[in-house]
Amino acid sequence: MLAGRRRRRRLRRPPLHRPRPRRSGATPRRWCSRRSIRTTGGRRRCATATSPRTVRSWSASARSSSSCSNSSGRRWPARRRQRRRRNAAVSPSRWPALLFGGALALVAAACGGASASSTATPTSTAVPPTATAVPSPTPVPVTQLLFTGDLIPARCTLAKIRALGGDFTLPFRPLHDQLASADITIGTLDATLSDAGTPFGCIATFSLAGPAAAVDGLRYAGYDVIANAANHIKDCGVSSCGDDALLQTDDNLRVAGIKPAGTGRNLVEARSPAVVTRNGIAFAFLAYDDIAPYYHATSDGAGAAPLDPDTIAEDVANARKVANVVIVVPHWGVEYTTSPSERQRAFARAAAAAGADMVVGNHPHWVQAHERIGGTFVAYALGNFVFDQDWSVETQQGALLEATFTGTRLTSMRYIAIRIHDDYQPQLAAPPEAQQILDRIEAASAALP
Repeated sequence: MLAGRRRRRRLRRPPLHRPRPRRSGATPRRWCSRRSIRTTGGRRRCATATSPRTVRSWSASARSSSSCSNSSGRRWPARRRQRRRRNAAVSPSRWPALLFGGALALVAAACGGASASSTATPTSTAVPPTATAVPSPTPVPVTQLLFTGDLIPARCTLAKIRALGGDFTLPFRPLHDQLASADITIGTLDATLSDAGTPFGCIATFSLAGPAAAVDGLRYAGYDVIANAANHIKDCGVSSCGDDALLQTDDNLRVAGIKPAGTGRNLVEARSPAVVTRNGIAFAFLAYDDIAPYYHATSDGAGAAPLDPDTIAEDVANARKVANVVIVVPHWGVEYTTSPSERQRAFARAAAAAGADMVVGNHPHWVQAHERIGGTFVAYALGNFVFDQDWSVETQQGALLEATFTGTRLTSMRYIAIRIHDDYQPQLAAPPEAQQILDRIEAASAALP
Protein backbone atom coordinates (compact mmCIF):
# COMPACT_ATOMS: atom_id res chain seq x y z
CA MET A 1 0.00 0.00 0.00
CA LEU A 2 2.82 2.37 0.91
CA ALA A 3 4.57 1.59 -2.34
CA GLY A 4 1.37 2.31 -4.20
CA ARG A 5 1.03 5.70 -2.56
CA ARG A 6 4.60 6.54 -3.37
CA ARG A 7 4.04 5.41 -6.91
CA ARG A 8 0.98 7.65 -7.28
CA ARG A 9 2.90 10.58 -5.85
CA ARG A 10 5.68 10.11 -8.34
CA LEU A 11 3.13 9.96 -11.12
CA ARG A 12 1.89 13.44 -10.11
CA ARG A 13 5.37 14.94 -10.24
CA PRO A 14 6.13 17.06 -13.30
CA PRO A 15 8.79 16.14 -15.82
CA LEU A 16 12.31 17.13 -14.83
CA HIS A 17 13.05 19.14 -17.94
CA ARG A 18 12.99 22.98 -17.77
CA PRO A 19 10.45 24.67 -20.10
CA ARG A 20 11.87 27.02 -22.65
CA PRO A 21 11.39 30.70 -21.86
CA ARG A 22 9.00 32.66 -23.99
CA ARG A 23 10.29 35.02 -26.61
CA SER A 24 10.67 38.75 -26.03
CA GLY A 25 7.33 40.43 -25.53
CA ALA A 26 5.65 37.37 -24.00
CA THR A 27 4.55 37.32 -20.36
CA PRO A 28 7.25 35.53 -18.30
CA ARG A 29 6.38 32.48 -16.28
CA ARG A 30 7.03 32.33 -12.58
CA TRP A 31 7.71 29.12 -10.64
CA CYS A 32 6.88 28.11 -7.10
CA SER A 33 8.14 25.38 -4.82
CA ARG A 34 5.82 22.63 -3.67
CA ARG A 35 5.56 24.15 -0.21
CA SER A 36 4.49 27.49 -1.67
CA ILE A 37 1.41 26.07 -3.40
CA ARG A 38 -1.92 27.23 -2.02
CA THR A 39 -5.26 26.00 -3.31
CA THR A 40 -7.93 28.68 -3.77
CA GLY A 41 -11.21 27.85 -5.44
CA GLY A 42 -9.79 24.67 -6.93
CA ARG A 43 -6.80 26.49 -8.49
CA ARG A 44 -3.21 26.27 -7.35
CA ARG A 45 -1.53 29.62 -6.86
CA CYS A 46 1.90 30.84 -5.79
CA ALA A 47 1.90 32.30 -2.26
CA THR A 48 5.53 33.42 -1.81
CA ALA A 49 7.77 36.01 -3.39
CA THR A 50 9.94 34.61 -6.12
CA SER A 51 13.62 35.15 -6.65
CA PRO A 52 14.68 37.54 -9.44
CA ARG A 53 16.86 34.85 -10.87
CA THR A 54 13.89 32.48 -11.27
CA VAL A 55 11.61 35.19 -12.73
CA ARG A 56 13.40 36.51 -15.77
CA SER A 57 11.86 39.32 -17.74
CA TRP A 58 12.19 39.42 -21.48
CA SER A 59 10.94 42.93 -22.04
CA ALA A 60 10.94 46.26 -20.26
CA SER A 61 7.23 46.00 -19.59
CA ALA A 62 7.59 42.54 -18.15
CA ARG A 63 10.46 43.63 -15.89
CA SER A 64 8.27 46.25 -14.32
CA SER A 65 5.34 43.86 -13.76
CA SER A 66 4.54 42.77 -10.19
CA SER A 67 2.16 39.92 -11.15
CA CYS A 68 3.27 36.43 -10.11
CA SER A 69 0.43 34.18 -11.30
CA ASN A 70 1.67 30.81 -12.54
CA SER A 71 -0.50 30.39 -15.59
CA SER A 72 1.05 27.10 -16.64
CA GLY A 73 0.76 25.48 -13.21
CA ARG A 74 4.30 24.04 -13.57
CA ARG A 75 6.90 24.10 -10.83
CA TRP A 76 10.55 23.08 -10.40
CA PRO A 77 11.44 19.72 -8.78
CA ALA A 78 12.57 20.18 -5.18
CA ARG A 79 16.22 19.21 -5.80
CA ARG A 80 16.61 21.49 -8.85
CA ARG A 81 14.81 24.30 -6.97
CA GLN A 82 17.26 24.28 -4.07
CA ARG A 83 20.24 24.42 -6.43
CA ARG A 84 18.79 27.43 -8.25
CA ARG A 85 18.28 29.28 -4.98
CA ARG A 86 21.92 28.74 -4.00
CA ASN A 87 23.02 30.14 -7.34
CA ALA A 88 20.78 33.22 -7.06
CA ALA A 89 21.66 34.15 -3.50
CA VAL A 90 24.05 37.04 -2.86
CA SER A 91 26.17 37.13 0.23
CA PRO A 92 25.32 40.00 2.64
CA SER A 93 28.97 41.00 2.49
CA ARG A 94 28.40 42.10 -1.13
CA TRP A 95 25.36 44.38 -0.43
CA PRO A 96 27.30 47.54 0.33
CA ALA A 97 28.89 47.37 -3.09
CA LEU A 98 25.51 46.91 -4.72
CA LEU A 99 23.93 49.67 -2.67
CA PHE A 100 26.61 52.16 -3.63
CA GLY A 101 26.32 51.03 -7.24
CA GLY A 102 22.57 51.65 -7.18
CA ALA A 103 21.76 48.01 -8.11
CA LEU A 104 19.75 46.72 -5.15
CA ALA A 105 16.13 45.86 -5.98
CA LEU A 106 13.37 44.72 -3.66
CA VAL A 107 10.87 42.28 -5.11
CA ALA A 108 7.64 41.71 -3.22
CA ALA A 109 4.38 40.17 -4.42
CA ALA A 110 0.95 39.30 -3.17
CA CYS A 111 -0.91 36.68 -5.16
CA GLY A 112 -4.39 35.22 -4.92
CA GLY A 113 -5.36 37.56 -2.07
CA ALA A 114 -2.69 36.09 0.27
CA SER A 115 0.38 38.21 1.19
CA ALA A 116 3.88 37.15 2.05
CA SER A 117 7.13 39.02 2.81
CA SER A 118 10.34 38.55 0.87
CA THR A 119 13.98 39.00 1.74
CA ALA A 120 15.66 41.86 -0.15
CA THR A 121 17.69 40.37 -2.97
CA PRO A 122 20.34 42.23 -4.97
CA THR A 123 20.00 42.25 -8.72
CA SER A 124 21.86 43.82 -11.62
CA THR A 125 18.99 46.20 -12.45
CA ALA A 126 20.13 49.83 -12.18
CA VAL A 127 18.09 52.20 -10.02
CA PRO A 128 17.20 55.38 -11.93
CA PRO A 129 18.82 58.54 -10.54
CA THR A 130 16.75 60.65 -8.17
CA ALA A 131 15.17 63.59 -9.94
CA THR A 132 16.58 66.92 -8.81
CA ALA A 133 13.96 69.50 -7.88
CA VAL A 134 14.12 72.48 -10.21
CA PRO A 135 13.48 75.74 -8.31
CA SER A 136 10.71 77.88 -9.68
CA PRO A 137 11.92 81.12 -11.30
CA THR A 138 11.83 84.24 -9.14
CA PRO A 139 8.94 86.45 -10.29
CA VAL A 140 10.05 89.71 -11.92
CA PRO A 141 8.69 92.73 -10.01
CA VAL A 142 6.23 95.01 -11.79
CA THR A 143 6.32 98.70 -10.86
CA GLN A 144 3.76 101.27 -11.99
CA LEU A 145 4.68 104.94 -12.34
CA LEU A 146 2.15 107.75 -12.80
CA PHE A 147 3.10 111.18 -14.18
CA THR A 148 0.88 114.25 -13.96
CA GLY A 149 0.99 117.69 -15.56
CA ASP A 150 1.64 121.14 -14.03
CA LEU A 151 0.52 121.96 -10.48
CA ILE A 152 -0.10 125.44 -9.00
CA PRO A 153 -1.86 125.64 -5.61
CA ALA A 154 -1.69 129.40 -6.11
CA ARG A 155 -3.52 132.36 -7.67
CA CYS A 156 -7.16 131.52 -8.54
CA THR A 157 -6.76 127.87 -7.56
CA LEU A 158 -5.67 128.98 -4.09
CA ALA A 159 -8.58 131.42 -3.89
CA LYS A 160 -11.06 128.66 -4.79
CA ILE A 161 -9.65 126.29 -2.15
CA ARG A 162 -9.80 128.97 0.52
CA ALA A 163 -13.36 129.83 -0.44
CA LEU A 164 -14.29 126.16 0.11
CA GLY A 165 -12.78 126.06 3.58
CA GLY A 166 -9.04 125.85 2.95
CA ASP A 167 -8.82 122.06 2.53
CA PHE A 168 -5.90 121.50 0.15
CA THR A 169 -6.90 117.89 -0.45
CA LEU A 170 -10.00 119.02 -2.38
CA PRO A 171 -8.30 119.30 -5.81
CA PHE A 172 -7.11 115.69 -5.62
CA ARG A 173 -10.18 113.92 -4.25
CA PRO A 174 -11.77 112.81 -7.57
CA LEU A 175 -8.53 111.14 -8.71
CA HIS A 176 -7.11 110.20 -5.31
CA ASP A 177 -7.39 106.44 -5.83
CA GLN A 178 -5.76 106.69 -9.24
CA LEU A 179 -2.86 108.75 -7.91
CA ALA A 180 -2.27 106.89 -4.67
CA SER A 181 -2.47 103.42 -6.20
CA ALA A 182 0.66 103.91 -8.32
CA ASP A 183 3.95 102.69 -6.91
CA ILE A 184 5.56 106.06 -7.69
CA THR A 185 3.63 109.25 -8.51
CA ILE A 186 5.49 112.17 -10.10
CA GLY A 187 4.33 115.72 -10.71
CA THR A 188 5.71 119.10 -11.83
CA LEU A 189 5.33 122.02 -9.44
CA ASP A 190 4.98 125.39 -11.19
CA ALA A 191 4.83 127.45 -7.99
CA THR A 192 6.41 127.83 -4.56
CA LEU A 193 4.86 126.40 -1.37
CA SER A 194 6.19 128.38 1.56
CA ASP A 195 5.34 131.01 4.12
CA ALA A 196 8.25 133.24 3.07
CA GLY A 197 5.95 135.67 1.27
CA THR A 198 2.30 136.64 0.91
CA PRO A 199 0.54 134.92 -2.02
CA PHE A 200 -1.62 136.91 -4.42
CA GLY A 201 -5.30 136.18 -4.74
CA CYS A 202 -7.21 135.49 -7.95
CA ILE A 203 -5.69 138.26 -10.03
CA ALA A 204 -3.74 138.41 -13.28
CA THR A 205 -0.21 137.85 -12.05
CA PHE A 206 2.73 135.71 -12.97
CA SER A 207 3.95 135.38 -9.39
CA LEU A 208 2.73 131.90 -8.52
CA ALA A 209 3.23 131.57 -4.79
CA GLY A 210 1.26 129.24 -2.54
CA PRO A 211 1.27 128.62 1.23
CA ALA A 212 3.25 125.86 2.92
CA ALA A 213 -0.05 124.23 3.94
CA ALA A 214 -0.63 123.32 0.28
CA VAL A 215 1.95 120.54 0.68
CA ASP A 216 -0.75 118.63 2.59
CA GLY A 217 -2.66 118.23 -0.66
CA LEU A 218 0.36 116.75 -2.45
CA ARG A 219 0.96 114.33 0.39
CA TYR A 220 -2.71 113.30 0.39
CA ALA A 221 -2.57 112.70 -3.37
CA GLY A 222 0.32 110.29 -2.91
CA TYR A 223 3.09 112.15 -4.71
CA ASP A 224 6.52 110.64 -4.22
CA VAL A 225 8.58 112.95 -6.44
CA ILE A 226 8.04 116.58 -7.39
CA ALA A 227 10.04 118.00 -10.29
CA ASN A 228 10.66 121.44 -8.83
CA ALA A 229 12.92 122.83 -11.57
CA ALA A 230 10.65 125.43 -13.17
CA ASN A 231 10.37 129.10 -13.98
CA HIS A 232 8.50 130.04 -10.78
CA ILE A 233 10.77 128.53 -8.11
CA LYS A 234 11.55 131.89 -6.48
CA ASP A 235 8.09 133.48 -6.67
CA CYS A 236 7.16 135.03 -3.33
CA GLY A 237 3.88 136.80 -4.02
CA VAL A 238 3.37 140.35 -2.91
CA SER A 239 7.01 140.99 -1.92
CA SER A 240 10.38 139.53 -2.80
CA CYS A 241 11.96 136.95 -0.50
CA GLY A 242 15.17 135.96 -2.26
CA ASP A 243 15.91 132.23 -2.13
CA ASP A 244 13.72 131.62 0.90
CA ALA A 245 10.64 130.49 -1.00
CA LEU A 246 12.66 127.98 -3.02
CA LEU A 247 14.56 126.53 -0.05
CA GLN A 248 11.46 126.36 2.13
CA THR A 249 9.55 124.61 -0.65
CA ASP A 250 12.20 121.92 -0.88
CA ASP A 251 12.25 121.51 2.91
CA ASN A 252 8.44 121.38 3.16
CA LEU A 253 8.28 118.67 0.50
CA ARG A 254 10.89 116.56 2.31
CA VAL A 255 9.04 116.89 5.62
CA ALA A 256 5.91 115.59 3.84
CA GLY A 257 7.86 112.57 2.56
CA ILE A 258 8.08 113.89 -1.00
CA LYS A 259 11.43 114.12 -2.79
CA PRO A 260 12.14 117.33 -4.75
CA ALA A 261 14.13 116.98 -7.96
CA GLY A 262 16.04 119.57 -9.96
CA THR A 263 16.60 122.25 -7.31
CA GLY A 264 19.10 122.77 -4.53
CA ARG A 265 21.34 125.14 -2.61
CA ASN A 266 23.90 124.97 -5.39
CA LEU A 267 24.41 123.47 -8.83
CA VAL A 268 25.71 120.15 -7.52
CA GLU A 269 22.58 119.61 -5.41
CA ALA A 270 20.30 120.71 -8.24
CA ARG A 271 21.83 118.22 -10.67
CA SER A 272 21.67 115.36 -8.18
CA PRO A 273 18.92 112.76 -8.76
CA ALA A 274 15.98 112.09 -6.50
CA VAL A 275 16.01 108.31 -5.95
CA VAL A 276 12.96 106.22 -5.00
CA THR A 277 13.14 102.44 -4.55
CA ARG A 278 10.13 100.24 -5.15
CA ASN A 279 10.01 96.43 -5.40
CA GLY A 280 13.78 96.28 -5.13
CA ILE A 281 14.26 98.57 -8.16
CA ALA A 282 15.82 102.03 -7.69
CA PHE A 283 14.39 104.81 -9.87
CA ALA A 284 16.37 108.04 -10.30
CA PHE A 285 14.69 111.29 -11.39
CA LEU A 286 16.63 114.17 -12.93
CA ALA A 287 14.76 117.47 -13.39
CA TYR A 288 15.85 120.51 -15.43
CA ASP A 289 14.54 123.95 -16.34
CA ASP A 290 14.92 125.54 -19.78
CA ILE A 291 12.64 128.56 -19.31
CA ALA A 292 14.11 130.89 -16.66
CA PRO A 293 17.92 131.07 -16.73
CA TYR A 294 17.79 133.82 -14.10
CA TYR A 295 16.61 131.16 -11.62
CA HIS A 296 19.30 128.61 -12.44
CA ALA A 297 21.62 127.35 -9.73
CA THR A 298 25.28 128.22 -9.66
CA SER A 299 28.29 126.74 -7.92
CA ASP A 300 27.41 128.72 -4.79
CA GLY A 301 23.84 129.87 -5.42
CA ALA A 302 20.46 128.16 -5.01
CA GLY A 303 18.28 127.52 -8.00
CA ALA A 304 17.22 125.01 -10.66
CA ALA A 305 19.40 122.68 -12.69
CA PRO A 306 19.75 124.11 -16.22
CA LEU A 307 18.76 121.95 -19.17
CA ASP A 308 22.07 121.37 -20.94
CA PRO A 309 22.63 118.76 -23.68
CA ASP A 310 26.35 118.87 -22.93
CA THR A 311 26.00 117.74 -19.29
CA ILE A 312 23.08 115.33 -19.49
CA ALA A 313 25.37 112.36 -20.26
CA GLU A 314 27.38 112.98 -17.09
CA ASP A 315 24.23 113.33 -14.98
CA VAL A 316 22.66 110.14 -16.34
CA ALA A 317 25.90 108.23 -15.76
CA ASN A 318 26.07 109.45 -12.16
CA ALA A 319 22.43 108.57 -11.60
CA ARG A 320 23.01 105.10 -13.03
CA LYS A 321 25.56 104.49 -10.26
CA VAL A 322 22.81 104.69 -7.62
CA ALA A 323 19.75 103.51 -9.56
CA ASN A 324 18.54 100.88 -11.98
CA VAL A 325 16.24 103.16 -13.97
CA VAL A 326 16.89 106.82 -14.91
CA ILE A 327 14.04 109.17 -15.83
CA VAL A 328 14.50 112.79 -17.00
CA VAL A 329 11.77 115.35 -16.22
CA PRO A 330 12.47 118.65 -18.04
CA HIS A 331 10.54 121.94 -17.86
CA TRP A 332 10.77 123.07 -21.48
CA GLY A 333 9.09 123.96 -24.74
CA VAL A 334 6.83 126.62 -26.18
CA GLU A 335 3.56 127.34 -24.40
CA TYR A 336 0.19 126.55 -25.99
CA THR A 337 1.46 124.26 -28.75
CA THR A 338 1.07 120.55 -29.37
CA SER A 339 4.32 120.14 -31.31
CA PRO A 340 7.69 120.05 -29.54
CA SER A 341 10.35 122.54 -30.53
CA GLU A 342 13.57 121.48 -32.17
CA ARG A 343 15.41 122.32 -28.94
CA GLN A 344 13.16 119.92 -27.03
CA ARG A 345 13.82 117.16 -29.51
CA ALA A 346 17.57 117.80 -29.54
CA PHE A 347 17.73 117.48 -25.77
CA ALA A 348 15.54 114.36 -25.89
CA ARG A 349 17.99 112.79 -28.33
CA ALA A 350 20.89 113.69 -26.04
CA ALA A 351 19.11 112.13 -23.04
CA ALA A 352 18.34 109.00 -25.05
CA ALA A 353 21.95 108.72 -26.22
CA ALA A 354 23.06 109.09 -22.58
CA GLY A 355 20.95 106.08 -21.64
CA ALA A 356 17.88 107.62 -20.02
CA ASP A 357 14.94 105.19 -19.86
CA MET A 358 12.23 107.85 -20.14
CA VAL A 359 11.85 111.59 -20.73
CA VAL A 360 8.60 113.16 -19.51
CA GLY A 361 8.32 116.95 -19.84
CA ASN A 362 5.94 119.76 -18.91
CA HIS A 363 5.39 123.55 -19.13
CA PRO A 364 3.57 124.14 -22.48
CA HIS A 365 0.15 123.85 -20.65
CA TRP A 366 -1.16 121.76 -23.58
CA VAL A 367 -0.69 118.08 -24.22
CA GLN A 368 2.07 117.47 -26.72
CA ALA A 369 3.38 114.68 -28.91
CA HIS A 370 5.30 111.60 -27.85
CA GLU A 371 7.90 109.50 -29.65
CA ARG A 372 10.42 106.75 -29.10
CA ILE A 373 14.08 107.53 -29.66
CA GLY A 374 16.02 104.27 -29.70
CA GLY A 375 14.99 102.55 -26.49
CA THR A 376 13.84 105.78 -24.78
CA PHE A 377 10.19 106.82 -24.58
CA VAL A 378 9.66 110.59 -24.73
CA ALA A 379 6.45 112.39 -23.74
CA TYR A 380 6.98 116.09 -24.48
CA ALA A 381 4.18 117.51 -22.27
CA LEU A 382 1.13 116.32 -20.34
CA GLY A 383 -0.70 119.67 -20.11
CA ASN A 384 -2.16 121.16 -16.93
CA PHE A 385 -3.32 119.15 -13.93
CA VAL A 386 -4.19 121.47 -11.02
CA PHE A 387 -4.28 124.86 -12.73
CA ASP A 388 -6.50 127.91 -13.13
CA GLN A 389 -6.15 128.66 -16.86
CA ASP A 390 -9.84 128.51 -17.71
CA TRP A 391 -9.68 130.76 -20.76
CA SER A 392 -9.28 127.94 -23.34
CA VAL A 393 -10.37 124.37 -23.79
CA GLU A 394 -6.82 123.11 -24.30
CA THR A 395 -5.53 124.63 -21.03
CA GLN A 396 -8.33 122.90 -19.12
CA GLN A 397 -7.41 119.54 -20.56
CA GLY A 398 -4.48 117.28 -19.80
CA ALA A 399 -3.36 113.71 -19.42
CA LEU A 400 -1.88 111.34 -16.93
CA LEU A 401 0.86 109.05 -18.19
CA GLU A 402 0.96 105.57 -16.70
CA ALA A 403 4.24 103.71 -17.24
CA THR A 404 4.76 100.08 -16.27
CA PHE A 405 8.20 98.64 -15.62
CA THR A 406 8.76 94.89 -15.49
CA GLY A 407 11.98 94.68 -13.57
CA THR A 408 14.05 97.49 -15.07
CA ARG A 409 12.42 97.35 -18.49
CA LEU A 410 9.68 99.72 -19.61
CA THR A 411 6.96 97.41 -20.91
CA SER A 412 3.87 99.60 -21.39
CA MET A 413 2.63 103.19 -21.45
CA ARG A 414 -0.91 104.54 -21.24
CA TYR A 415 -2.39 108.03 -21.44
CA ILE A 416 -5.43 108.86 -19.28
CA ALA A 417 -7.31 111.99 -20.35
CA ILE A 418 -8.42 114.49 -17.68
CA ARG A 419 -10.47 117.69 -17.55
CA ILE A 420 -10.00 120.48 -14.97
CA HIS A 421 -13.27 121.58 -13.39
CA ASP A 422 -13.93 124.91 -11.72
CA ASP A 423 -10.34 126.20 -11.87
CA TYR A 424 -8.87 123.69 -9.47
CA GLN A 425 -10.13 120.10 -9.61
CA PRO A 426 -8.98 117.57 -12.27
CA GLN A 427 -11.34 114.72 -13.09
CA LEU A 428 -11.42 111.95 -15.68
CA ALA A 429 -12.64 113.38 -18.96
CA ALA A 430 -15.96 112.17 -20.33
CA PRO A 431 -15.55 109.64 -23.16
CA PRO A 432 -16.14 112.01 -26.11
CA GLU A 433 -13.75 114.63 -24.70
CA ALA A 434 -11.23 111.98 -23.66
CA GLN A 435 -11.14 110.71 -27.23
CA GLN A 436 -10.59 114.25 -28.46
CA ILE A 437 -7.61 114.73 -26.11
CA LEU A 438 -6.02 111.41 -27.05
CA ASP A 439 -6.56 112.09 -30.77
CA ARG A 440 -4.75 115.40 -30.37
CA ILE A 441 -1.75 113.66 -28.81
CA GLU A 442 -1.64 111.02 -31.52
CA ALA A 443 -2.05 113.52 -34.35
CA ALA A 444 0.84 115.60 -33.01
CA SER A 445 2.96 112.46 -32.65
CA ALA A 446 2.21 111.29 -36.18
CA ALA A 447 3.19 114.69 -37.53
CA LEU A 448 6.74 114.51 -36.14
CA PRO A 449 9.30 114.25 -38.95
